[in-house]
Amino acid sequence: MRKARFDLKQVVCRNSSCLGYSSNIARSGYWITYRQGGTGDVRAARVMGRIAETDRDGEDCSGWVIAMKLNADLRSTFIVWINPEWITDCYETPPADLLAWIAGDAWVKNKCDIVRLVAMAEHGTTSNTYIGNRDNPDQAYNARPEYMAQFVL
Repeated sequence: MRKARFDLKQVVCRNSSCLGYSSNIARSGYWITYRQGGTGDVRAARVMGRIAETDRDGEDCSGWVIAMKLNADLRSTFIVWINPEWITDCYETPPADLLAWIAGDAWVKNKCDIVRLVAMAEHGTTSNTYIGNRDNPDQAYNARPEYMAQFVL
């Protein structure tokens, strides 16, 4: 890895969406998605900070984001330097509730569980914002059997 000086200053990401909870500012701790090389595959990472200065052994990456990137198999992470132009979304917090749910032990045990997850997804509950509300007895897929029945032949 190249030598650099790092800081915690925010980075403006001009191509980041400002829809919903996304912003165009990346700070330490933010959850970001970006296109590798600006046009490649979409990746997810958590911002560590900003590259303030680099050695002279390659491209000048001053002003870039240094982050911990999730590998595609979600079983390991790597350090990456990301050009702010490549960043497509910036969220203040990672989707911890959603990741805990999808990686948790309470998962599909029978075919009714499959139907419930389909109904949850169709209802819009499978996002980080709403996953904590999934067991609310007033949710349509918990309260009305006919709601779940619409997804079964």
